[in-house]
Amino acid sequence: MPEWINPDNGQLLGGFLISAAYIPQIMRMVKTQSSEDVSLGFLWLILISLFLMGWYSCSLYFGEAQTGLPLVLTNLLNLVMVIATLVVALKLRKTAKNDS
Repeated sequence: MPEWINPDNGQLLGGFLISAAYIPQIMRMVKTQSSEDVSLGFLWLILISLFLMGWYSCSLYFGEAQTGLPLVLTNLLNLVMVIATLVVALKLRKTAKNDS
């Protein structure tokens, strides 16, 4: 098996793809100038779960095991993308509320 096929690279690729999944949603919200079809509850739950998973992955990386850097990096990237999606959604909802 090639050397580059390993769990760390799989984690990095999977985490990157999950993070990239938020891009079409952000682009759609910006294009339509609406976030009404986006569940804020879903995004808040994802945000909370990423904080908890980030805490766990940091304990793995900075603790005695000193493993899990790909998990730390992908959780951080996902956290950034969820926050970006929430910011856009909340901003558009505030704008829509003010326009009403």
